[in-house]
Amino acid sequence: MKKKVFMTVIISAAVVLSGCSQNKREPAPEQNVISFDSQPVVITPETSNDDPSGAIKEDTSDTSKDVASEMEKADSSDASKAVVSEPAKEDTSDTSKDNSDETEGVKATVRVNITYEDGSPDTIEYLDIEGIKEKPDETGHVITGYDESGKLIYKRSDSSVTDSKGAMDVEITYEFYSLDHDFDFRMEPVSPENGGGIQTVKGYVKTDGASRDFTFETVSRRGQTGIWYVGICSCRNGILGEYAGM
Repeated sequence: MKKKVFMTVIISAAVVLSGCSQNKREPAPEQNVISFDSQPVVITPETSNDDPSGAIKEDTSDTSKDVASEMEKADSSDASKAVVSEPAKEDTSDTSKDNSDETEGVKATVRVNITYEDGSPDTIEYLDIEGIKEKPDETGHVITGYDESGKLIYKRSDSSVTDSKGAMDVEITYEFYSLDHDFDFRMEPVSPENGGGIQTVKGYVKTDGASRDFTFETVSRRGQTGIWYVGICSCRNGILGEYAGM
């Protein structure tokens, strides 16, 4: 902002000049000394149109805006440099490996499907194997068998579905992790009479990459009492094959 300065000068006397003759030079008359009033110089500041009080204020608005802008940029820059930590991921490599090893460790699989038309099971299964201790899970639908050394030998699981007419379809699966123990696997009627669910038995035996399907007609046998049962498979000396029991 430009400031106007007004200086007041007061002359107390005028210079008096006397006439001059071309032919005769006369001594110059005595001149009065020019003096200045001793009043101080008065500086009148220009009043700002925006400030009626006339006070001079330094315009810092632009500076404040610039400083705030720089601070925002700095904060933004720091935030962009911040490293966002990701939540720790659960290490499932060992669990996946264990499950994979368990699946790969299956030496043989036996699956049986059977239907009970009235929804009531009327058969019983037998796995004749010595030196094995069974351990059911909390649901009762999964049973694991271990030998005396604690080695897992097999796992049995079952599931069922009942249709709108009340017929129950049951699926039973045995996974054998070891064939070091000889065994016989068969199913018999609960009551000493022929018929019922035993005649709907079917499934497969899978080992060494080969699978053999079976039905009641291919695995049914007649006991000494005349009751029909099914001999599904037997293991002898590490080889799983056709039923070789009683």
